[in-house]
Amino acid sequence: MAVTANDITDAAYRKIGLLQPVSADDTNALFALNNILSQWGAEGIVTAKVDVATTLTASTREYTIGSGGDIDTVRPLAIDQAYIRVDTTDYGLKIVSGKQIGSILSKQVEGRPSSVALLSEYPLAKLVFDCPPDTAYAVYFTFHNPVTRLALITTDVDMPEPVYEALIYNLAIRLAEDKSIALPRSVYEIAAQSKALCHRLFALNRPAVKSAFTEVSAILGASSDAGIHWES
Repeated sequence: MAVTANDITDAAYRKIGLLQPVSADDTNALFALNNILSQWGAEGIVTAKVDVATTLTASTREYTIGSGGDIDTVRPLAIDQAYIRVDTTDYGLKIVSGKQIGSILSKQVEGRPSSVALLSEYPLAKLVFDCPPDTAYAVYFTFHNPVTRLALITTDVDMPEPVYEALIYNLAIRLAEDKSIALPRSVYEIAAQSKALCHRLFALNRPAVKSAFTEVSAILGASSDAGIHWES
């Protein structure tokens, strides 16, 4: 059975004792749910994998990526994998950090790139290779992209099963805060545990996000950071 945004928001409202949310409640809950999905996308919990192929320009090692960029596509959150294809042979590209790509000394020596970094600049991100390509190589990427915002309360939400409970309990905390409703400790505990499970199962290979505030830490005194690691 398809799960809609309304199924999630109604379940979250039940956790805070509101059994019959009105239209204004649904509007607020949908906005909060989209914000959670956006935040969790940045943390790498909820993303969409998308394959993108492009052709490099000889002697050019930096490319903007995003709507209207050199690579005109959705601005990605991270690179899952990448490789260069020469005839029928694929050469994997190592995914490195911006710091690593910036530390390369021989940036102007042309050749076949062996590594690439995604720099999260805004509004366009940037792909930087370790060297300028010596020819117009074909490159294939698999990106982690943000999930499209849910347009309507009736929109289907297609997520891995463990994500639903995490969304419901974490959304309940935000909705309760909006209405100044005190919640039992168990809601915060389940919210933290279910989100941590999603981190372990689905999060990208990146470090824990250091945040001054989380919904759970304010109540439990425990960080919601999970073991995610950037490529080093």
